[in-house]
Formats: sequence, C-alpha cells, structure tokens
Amino acid sequence: MIPRNRRSTGLNLALLLPVLLAAVLLQVVVPLSRVATSYRALELELPLLQIGLLSSAFALLPILFSLHIGRYNDLRGEGATALAGSAVVVIAVFGLWLLSSGFLPMMVFTCILGVGHVMLVSALQMMTTRCSTPDQHDRVLGHFLVATALGQILGPMAISLTTPAGAQYPDSSLYWILASSALGLGACSRLIRAGLPRHVPHSDSPGFQAASVVRIPGLLALIVASGLAVATNDLIIVFFPVLAAANGINAGMVGLLLSVRALASMASRLLFSRLVDAIGKVRLMTLALLATAVATATLALDMPIWGVGLALAGSGFSMGLAIACSISLSLALAPASGKATAMSIRLTANRLAQFLLPLGAGASAVIVGPGGIFALSGLCLMACGALVARVRQRV
Repeated sequence: MIPRNRRSTGLNLALLLPVLLAAVLLQVVVPLSRVATSYRALELELPLLQIGLLSSAFALLPILFSLHIGRYNDLRGEGATALAGSAVVVIAVFGLWLLSSGFLPMMVFTCILGVGHVMLVSALQMMTTRCSTPDQHDRVLGHFLVATALGQILGPMAISLTTPAGAQYPDSSLYWILASSALGLGACSRLIRAGLPRHVPHSDSPGFQAASVVRIPGLLALIVASGLAVATNDLIIVFFPVLAAANGINAGMVGLLLSVRALASMASRLLFSRLVDAIGKVRLMTLALLATAVATATLALDMPIWGVGLALAGSGFSMGLAIACSISLSLALAPASGKATAMSIRLTANRLAQFLLPLGAGASAVIVGPGGIFALSGLCLMACGALVARVRQRV
C-alpha cells in the first residue's frame, strides 16, 4: 500500500524530508566532532600514534555491532534504531566537549560516537528505500547523498567561522555548534519515527546470513572496495588537519579547503544518475576509485594552497561517486529480505577498514610523516579500483 501523500509522485515526503535533514545534521556533527578531537589532541600535544588510535576508536565498537543492527532493522524496522542512535550521538558530543581532558576519555567518547553513527547510518540508508516506490529509489538515494554532501560542506565552514584571526585552532564556540546540531538530529529522529509506515518483515526468507555475501557475484569485492574508500575518506578528515598544522596552515584555511572538497563531492552526487546512465555503475566506480587514488596520493606532495585545494576537490568529486556507486550496487544486489543486513555487512567492512587503516597510518606516520599516509592510501585505493574492475563482467 502506497501512502496517500506519495501516490502521485512516488515519494513519501513526510518521511523523506526529515530523513534528508537528519542526513545533513549527521554529516555536520560526526566529521566535525572528529576534526575537533584532532585539534584538541594537537593542543594536548599527543603523539601521531595516539591520534591514529583515536581515529581507529571510532570504528572499534561498530565492528562488533553493525551486523546485529542490520538484522534488527530487517526484523523490526529502522525507527527505533534511528532514535537510539541520535541519543548516543548526543551523549558522545557532550562527552567530547565537557569531559575529554585527556587521551583516555577522548578514546571512550570517540568509541561511543562511532556506535551512534553506525546506528543512524544503517537506519537512514535503509529509509531511502521506504521513502519512495521502487522506481524512485535511485532518485531518493541521489537526494540523500546530496544531503550528506551538504552536511560535509557546513561542518568545515563552522571550523573557519570559529577560528579567530591569527589563531591556529578553533575556539570553544565550535562545541556550541556541535551540541545544537546534535540536539537537532535528535528532534529529526523523533519526526522520522512518527512518519515511518508500519514495518512488515519479509516472509520469503528466515533471514539473510552473512555467509551468503560470498555467494552473490561481485558483492564481496564491492564491500571490500567500499571499506577502503570510506577509510581513506576518514584519514583525510583526521590527518589532513595534522598535515596542515605541520605545514603552517591554520584551522580557518583547513575548514575552507575541506569545504571545497565537500562542494566537489556534492557536485559529483548531483551528476551521479547521469554518469550511471552514460557508463554504468561498476565502470563508474572503478574509474572513480582510480581517480581518488591519484588525487589522494597527490596530497603527499609539497604544493601551494591552490594545488592542495585542487587535490582535495578531485578527491572529493571522485570519492563521492565511488561511495554512491557502492551503496547503490549493494542495495541492488542484496535480496529484498536482507537488504538491511547486507548494508550492515558493508558498514562492518567499512568500520573494520576505518579501524585498521588509521591504526597503520598512525604507526607509519612516525616513519613516513603525515604526507606519506596519503601516498600509502592512494596505493590502497588503486588496488581497490583493480579489484572492482576484475568483477565488472560478473555484476
């Protein structure tokens, strides 16, 4: 049964609008919290290894919980998950603001932030399929990805606005922005819960098992490639401020450069459906991963500010396409009774990569420096592109 408010357009606007607003706020709150944590770590003069551990902590608990969250969503629906996830994010944000005076509390609240984030992401991504009729799913996914890109623009802008002239780091007003955004996210989750249609579990399958992934041609390769792409995106968020500080670039300029990257990501998502129609999702994902590899590795070079901006813009544009393709392909390949489980397997792989890659990056930074991290990440992404290209004919 299609709700009355979407019979003519194929869209359930009462659900879609709060989902899109929640996507914007989530992408303001979580990356901004992590950048703020990086700057606090620099203020405390923590070593690069501990900064890498803080980045890995974000993914630690979601590795254990992501799959269970997906199975719960398949059986019970996403409304309760979104509401609980927003509450966890609020706790993490206030903890990072008020209680994180050293490495250990920063680790604890970063772990909590990671749990809230994976709960919300798993719920919101599945809700894109419940906001519309099947023929509108790609359109809604495009809107959702544009909303996330908008949040990625607004977050870095907040860094620039809260960094006093001549200062190296943002001031405490950054946390007021974070706190109000987190509370707004909680309000959106309540609206989403109220607007969700009644969840009816699929009866055609007793449940989608994680082991089934290896029997779906192409899906496992996509999940691995997606994990490394998302982890590389994480490294840019966490380690670019460190690289910039080492090169004398203040937080205000870092915010501006990250906003340029997010604008490029938004542009790629606006063009996503046209590019898919032109060359296909798998070929597009392969090319996007290879382009991201080159742009990310370029950040290791000693460049003027405009060169850094071009590299970040190229990385944002191609990374946006790669992540959009991975979400769309994962949803398309998974069976109807296990889409949420399949997406949670993808999220688990993402978090595993987000745990291991920053950990290795923090350790290798002692040898290769912050710039070398981006060169190594470029090599990983190039391998991902080759992996996706090999399964092109089977997807």
